[in-house]
Amino acid sequence: MKGRKVIKLDKEDVLDAIEETKSKHGKVLKTLLCDELGVSFPTLDREMERLGISIGKSDNESAEIIEEDYNWIDDLLSIDGKKDDINMVVCSDLKNGDRIKLFGDVHWGNHNCNVKRLKKSLKQSYNDKRQKVICMGDLIESAIIGSPGLFDQDKFLDSQFYEIIKMLKPLAKEERILGIHPGNHEFRVRKVSGFSITKFMCEVLNTEYLGAGRMHLINYGGKQDYELYTTHGASGARYTHTKLNACEKLSEVCEVELYAMGHSHGLGDRRKTIYKIDKQNKNHIIKTIHFVLTGAYLEYLDSYAQFKSLPPSCELGSPLIKFKYDEHKIDINYV
Repeated sequence: MKGRKVIKLDKEDVLDAIEETKSKHGKVLKTLLCDELGVSFPTLDREMERLGISIGKSDNESAEIIEEDYNWIDDLLSIDGKKDDINMVVCSDLKNGDRIKLFGDVHWGNHNCNVKRLKKSLKQSYNDKRQKVICMGDLIESAIIGSPGLFDQDKFLDSQFYEIIKMLKPLAKEERILGIHPGNHEFRVRKVSGFSITKFMCEVLNTEYLGAGRMHLINYGGKQDYELYTTHGASGARYTHTKLNACEKLSEVCEVELYAMGHSHGLGDRRKTIYKIDKQNKNHIIKTIHFVLTGAYLEYLDSYAQFKSLPPSCELGSPLIKFKYDEHKIDINYV
């Protein structure tokens, strides 16, 4: 019975590999030589001894590179086992003229996703280089066994995930995604497996995971500071005004000047004016609070909503938040 063939290296090939790794990396390590020659550590040791070749402190250097490769473990695992603190506030610097699109409830993979309307929205974001994006959740349908709408999907979950990544990648490459919220549809996967598909999206796209809800402090043009709170949200409201009522209840969570909520598939906003004390001038100031529903990309006809006799949602699309530079003011358009 024949054993595995013994690999024998040529002395000239080994010396060439040493020079190659030295020119590429500035040093010679066993790990680099093994990669260059396509052999294992034991084979390299045996052949170098046979050929009378030495590279000095290769063993120590190899140990150093292995230790260096695994330094990320210290960042991943805390010694005391405590969960890392999550900063409730995301700080972003925007230049004068930048805008924020609140983009969510795409439900990619649902047969009722309006692809034409989605393409129009994405092209608008690609072309508008001054536009930043906050993803509001339910980017994918993510129906699993036991979910309503399992057979309303026209794509498997892995296709949904990788295709939405492709859609967002041009924006992520230009660092124009300020973060991604999970929606209740993505949460279905976590509920049955413990795996957060939204966190994985954020890792792949190298952007901020916003969790269930997050406050944003926006420094605009170095002149104005704006405060936002965004969340996918949860509400069983049927009508636009009751959906906005649910959004308005977010003011019980924190105090900001714009609250944005997805989930309801409504598209619209409401404003409320309040008086505040101006301590510096010992007078009063008027503050406008905005409540925004962040829209969706699902058609109504033959949908789950129609089956449940829910009223149709408003026009499909997303809100675009515009900030003023010379005065403290927010304008909301829809795209």
